[in-house]
Amino acid sequence: MPVPGPNELLIRLSVTSLCGSDLGMALGHMGPVGNILGHEGVGRIAAIGSDVPSLDPRVEIGPRVGVAWTRDIYGVCSYCLDPTNEGETRCAEGLHSAKAYPDIFGEYTIMPLRYLARIPPAFDDVPDEEVAPIVCGGVTAYKRCKEAYCKSQGAEHYVDVFPSGEAAGKKVKELTDGQGWTVKGSSVGTRADILEALIFVQNRVVVPRVKWAALGEIEELTSEMSKGQIEGKYVMKQ
Repeated sequence: MPVPGPNELLIRLSVTSLCGSDLGMALGHMGPVGNILGHEGVGRIAAIGSDVPSLDPRVEIGPRVGVAWTRDIYGVCSYCLDPTNEGETRCAEGLHSAKAYPDIFGEYTIMPLRYLARIPPAFDDVPDEEVAPIVCGGVTAYKRCKEAYCKSQGAEHYVDVFPSGEAAGKKVKELTDGQGWTVKGSSVGTRADILEALIFVQNRVVVPRVKWAALGEIEELTSEMSKGQIEGKYVMKQ
């Protein structure tokens, strides 16, 4: 069992869902990773580090948390200090699941206090198996929907950076009178975005398509995923 450091929490996982990025990491498409993958999890605080009570007296054993792709941030850069929290996932010093931490296709994991992803009691009616798919895949889709809505409401320009037969750099220079661009982005949403996305689940506007599986089936499930044969999300109970 991992032992939390002074500023860390031990999380006892209840469920984990399988994300497409897990397959990408297993295939080596996302650089070096640890021996245990997984980054769409839900659990409860099982133990707290020695300094946690003085740093945040609100933290106690038992509350539910999400365990997502981003696991820690530098905390003092311009992105981290953005008062809207929109920049936290762009932190250049950010640490991520399966890379910096032993991860959640297991029973326990470690979470730094400063990036604690609380699931407030207001969402107690949303079961763990519906929360887990939202903390990465769900919030990623939600962010895309938000951007599309902004465009529909009058955003002047939108540049899709995925291959489309058109050079994105050339298009941006045309739109900015040759001034070029600065790339600032994130592959996932913030902690606040996750909670916003959960509101849609809570109100049953979105209902995750959950299929139960066992941790021992991961190899078979990733094989299905690589062939595009999975609909919905496989969720594994810890």
